[in-house]
Amino acid sequence: MLRAVICPTIFVSLSLMACGTSAPENIESEPEDSSSPARQEVRPEDLINPQVIDGGPYFKLLSGDGFMSYYCVYGTDGNVVERGGYNGRLPRLTLIDGDVVNIHRGVGTGIAWDRYYSLSRDVFSKTFTYVCAFSEECVAYIHIPDEGNPFGTRSLVIRNAFDRSEYYKEVQLDFSRSHTPVLDAGFINDKMQLKITYQTGDDFREVTEVIDLN
Repeated sequence: MLRAVICPTIFVSLSLMACGTSAPENIESEPEDSSSPARQEVRPEDLINPQVIDGGPYFKLLSGDGFMSYYCVYGTDGNVVERGGYNGRLPRLTLIDGDVVNIHRGVGTGIAWDRYYSLSRDVFSKTFTYVCAFSEECVAYIHIPDEGNPFGTRSLVIRNAFDRSEYYKEVQLDFSRSHTPVLDAGFINDKMQLKITYQTGDDFREVTEVIDLN
């Protein structure tokens, strides 16, 4: 932050150079669903009056005038493992549990897309929609296998974000007909349970359940 205050133009230029425009090395990741979002073709040079608005040792987010943004994710060796840009709603990048970079992008009406990069595994997760909770490598989200019937086929999935063979559990809950029925969720008791509050029934009644994960 101090460098940006002293000499913002040079700092942003160096950041753009560090992000670069060429494709990163291929990182082994779980295949995306057909409905997963694609990053739009925004390059660093497309940004007007770019500024570094967030960053840390493992990621950097730049934004320019208008609605364009560009980000880089770095591995433990300092090399770029992913870069991409969006034209629209700004993504949010955070470091979770000191080992996972979360790339979060809201798309409106409370719905968001989340991807995760594990520093220790050096691997990206698939893109998850409707994430309810995340802790270390465990993610809980609403799974919709049939986009044509989103209210009738939903379930709650709890799994290892990077390798479903390590842990996967699917639970049928009586969600109300709302796009975002989960009000609160979190892993408890050393991730042995998931506590979830959600809306159920036609009257959107709130209920809280504790789901055993063993």
